[in-house]
Amino acid sequence: MKGVTAPERYYRDLTWGRPLRLNEVAAACIELATALQWAYATGQTYPLGATL
Repeated sequence: MKGVTAPERYYRDLTWGRPLRLNEVAAACIELATALQWAYATGQTYPLGATL
């Protein structure tokens, strides 16, 4: 959380209003790694926030 001094406010200001859960991050990673429609997205960075 580079430069974030107030995590609660940071997460509240996100579009979804909360950090992603680990299972949501895992699902996104699996989707990006295996689904054919993402084959063109090589070398991309997808920032995801998660909580334990």
